[in-house]
Amino acid sequence: MRVLIVGCGYVGRFLAVELSSDGDTVFALRRTPFDIEGNVTTLQGDLFDPASLGVIPKKLDAVVYTVSADSSSVGSYRKAYVQGILALRRIFSSREDSSPRFLFASSTSVYGQSTGEWVDEKSATNPESFRGEIVLEGEAAVKSSFDHACSVRFGGIYGPGRTRLPRSVQEKTFKLPPIRPYFTNRIHQSDAAGVLRHLLRLKSVPTKVVAVDNDPADLFDVAEWVSRRVDSSLPAEVEAGWKRALGHKRCSNRLLRQLGYRFHFPTFREGYEPLLGD
Repeated sequence: MRVLIVGCGYVGRFLAVELSSDGDTVFALRRTPFDIEGNVTTLQGDLFDPASLGVIPKKLDAVVYTVSADSSSVGSYRKAYVQGILALRRIFSSREDSSPRFLFASSTSVYGQSTGEWVDEKSATNPESFRGEIVLEGEAAVKSSFDHACSVRFGGIYGPGRTRLPRSVQEKTFKLPPIRPYFTNRIHQSDAAGVLRHLLRLKSVPTKVVAVDNDPADLFDVAEWVSRRVDSSLPAEVEAGWKRALGHKRCSNRLLRQLGYRFHFPTFREGYEPLLGD
């Protein structure tokens, strides 16, 4: 399989190495020069500089779009999640391989539910933030641009180098949520890449898939579990001024499991354990 990974960052780099070890022909596109292990062809090109995109190879079987915003501004989000998709559409619309399989790294931020509800691929999408609204626009752009596309709605991605929650417990900066339970959804870097790899191998893909682990866990339970393992303690009460983060919903990965995916780290417990010494 000939695969192009666009925006080869935290998850994309992991995926590129995995696919190359499988024997796939992998191309990785980024704006700036970079190195990557494995038999991966690195390409330098900017989605907003058409002259630089002649490096994109022909006859691709699949494109995996893992571009993320440079900042939390509206403009940065729109550029990453909408305008970049439209730029690729212009390129592929004039090519023989105009309709490769297209996987879009989306987010569970497209859901606005915030009172502990279960959500899945059929649930209403009424985002609470501009980030979710723009990511949802990106999903629409993908659907209208590519015939064989899937938006993969990832929960919070953690792993090596992304250990904010356990670190906050260790450093005693963790803040108690104002309500219990306060459900959170996450997925390990290895599984985020694994989901994309799995979807590339399927004969056909659904238009959207929720990608989270098996346990939409109460934030307090996660922090308490970490605290017992690092011999730390949690605050005794909620700090004044604690602001509710967007979330407090339970995302179901039932469809993903029905599609045959098996998790390396099925819950935060398996995922955080080897990271606690980092």
